[in-house]
Amino acid sequence: MRVLELYSGIGGMHIAFKESTVKHEVVAAVEINGVATDVYKYNFPNTLTLNRVIESFSPDYVCSLNANVWSLCPPCQPFTRLGKRMCEADNRSSSFFHVLDLISILKPAGIILENVKGFEHSEPWRRLIEVLNSCDYEYRQFLLSPLQFGIPNCRLRFYLLARLRSSSWNSNFKMGKSESIDLRPPIDAPMLPGCQCTSCSGVISHIEHTDDNFTEYIQFCRPISEFLLVPSDSSKELYFLDEKCLQRYFRVLDIVRSCDKKTRCFTKGYSKRLEGTGSVFQTSMENEDSFANWFKKYLRSTIEKLTSDYFDDATFFSSSWLIKTSEKITNFYEANKEDEQAVLQYAKLLKLRFFHSREVANMMCFPKSFGTLS
Repeated sequence: MRVLELYSGIGGMHIAFKESTVKHEVVAAVEINGVATDVYKYNFPNTLTLNRVIESFSPDYVCSLNANVWSLCPPCQPFTRLGKRMCEADNRSSSFFHVLDLISILKPAGIILENVKGFEHSEPWRRLIEVLNSCDYEYRQFLLSPLQFGIPNCRLRFYLLARLRSSSWNSNFKMGKSESIDLRPPIDAPMLPGCQCTSCSGVISHIEHTDDNFTEYIQFCRPISEFLLVPSDSSKELYFLDEKCLQRYFRVLDIVRSCDKKTRCFTKGYSKRLEGTGSVFQTSMENEDSFANWFKKYLRSTIEKLTSDYFDDATFFSSSWLIKTSEKITNFYEANKEDEQAVLQYAKLLKLRFFHSREVANMMCFPKSFGTLS
């Protein structure tokens, strides 16, 4: 298998090919972002990296690379739920239409595409399906989240696998020409050798339906604690939320603890924007006793202000309440939002910090050996 990576980023798809154990060679990686290209080169120095716009590639040049599988991870911003959803009107979609022209001409034997949820309702998706049908590809589409594989991160993504009908590939993996989208990991896909994820191990094979929050899968996910930096790694600087951030954004934060099994999707704006860009980590669990003492004292002085709709006396003073889930933190905020000082003191005691980039990489399953530029 000779792979051409288009929109290669920092090399996530390269790692996926490597860990699949399928015999392959990445013949070239194409990425317009200079920083991403540098990180890719750092980790895969023997792979040809091309820091160029895709529109500059002619059919003859791409043909000369002799790649029979193309991986595509086009820019997600035109389709993202936090973006403007301009789809084909976004200039960042123009390179993808050029890729579709190249597919029509060169007809690679296999295509792998990844994008955000929302791509499957766009004009670029419709054009892609049109090209695949006209060129006689069979294909299969998915919307999958890491939560379905035991990873505590909700990052719903669209995947498409396509195979040219006339290719010589033999596989038990069923494909066709249906525009339906699978919402579960494929049970007919071959298991990865040595993989212990909940899909390959068959742990979640009985789950037939799930809600938008993947509630049924969360119980099978690994805890966040398994993805954190080890305490002895003092070389990694951790960034705590300051008082200004807490005052302004506390009400919209998704706060998680080491024992939790779900984090929100981390986006490019993480740590720069606070709303909708990813979870923050609560570090105060190790000081639970001191927090509990303060909290009980505060509650005794303010209990007459709170309504039974939020709490009752038994709930207040139970140890389970003092395990501060996001829902209960939200309830506390709603019941006390007029008392800004109390809310701020409460927020400060949680000792909230951003996840380190290495921790985010761990939850995206980048190997420990994967390095970044200093």
